[in-house]
Amino acid sequence: MAPEFFPFIAFGGLVLVALAGLVVTVVLFVLAWYLRRTGARRWIARWAGLLSWLACTGVIIVVALVVFLGGRIRQQYFLNEPFATACGSGDIAQAQQLLARGASPDAYGIDFVDTALTAASGAGHREIVALLIRSGARLDLKDSAGKTALDRAEENGHSDIVLMLRDAAKDHSPKKT
Repeated sequence: MAPEFFPFIAFGGLVLVALAGLVVTVVLFVLAWYLRRTGARRWIARWAGLLSWLACTGVIIVVALVVFLGGRIRQQYFLNEPFATACGSGDIAQAQQLLARGASPDAYGIDFVDTALTAASGAGHREIVALLIRSGARLDLKDSAGKTALDRAEENGHSDIVLMLRDAAKDHSPKKT
């Protein structure tokens, strides 16, 4: 199974845990209510009530995790990965659209192999490199091979992109006063 499916499987598992916890909570609340109503021993009703509140707290925590992970999965798999792919293939329209929808200019692509900037600079897509620089992409991020965008541009002989990245690095370097 491909590693990119693991977050979806974990997310699905958390949803199932949240649903099971919700069922347990409802059952415990009904049990506590029934025990109080029938006049069962006070300590049994108290424990059932306490357990129902603990189960409710657990459900709230799991639901919070589901919401948090859902946002992270959406960001990486539905914005950042397609954005990095569009940057690597030179699709400026798609890159602009995904950037406008919230993709990170520092996005890593599929399986965290390339950043958007290393992919674009290595492939020689000058317009996209300029877009990423304007969007505030970090120039020092490295791909899975430990190479920066500047390294990729130099390796592939894209001298215009090398100059662009060096100029951007000068502009972003701390000023001496």
